[in-house]
Amino acid sequence: MQKITYTLTYNDPIPTAASMRFNYGNGVTSADESFPISVTGGSVTREYTYSEPGHYSTTLTVFNKVSSVTKTKMVRILMAYQNIPKAHFTVECYS
Repeated sequence: MQKITYTLTYNDPIPTAASMRFNYGNGVTSADESFPISVTGGSVTREYTYSEPGHYSTTLTVFNKVSSVTKTKMVRILMAYQNIPKAHFTVECYS
């Protein structure tokens, strides 16, 4: 499993009554969530954990009753290895 943090940064004010929805590209879609109202911009962070390695086309849609904006990002999840031996090095300098 690998946890991904998504950060949406916006510079413009978000319209009143805006909502957002994530589609994680693996058949899972988040519930519609009210977008925080801001008059100056800001950011929103969400986390999601993928259970399988692969390439996922993740979309974020911000919408209200009048319009919507969708952005897509590719996410690459690598296979998680457990119990991997760790290499420890000690360097000693002699003069």
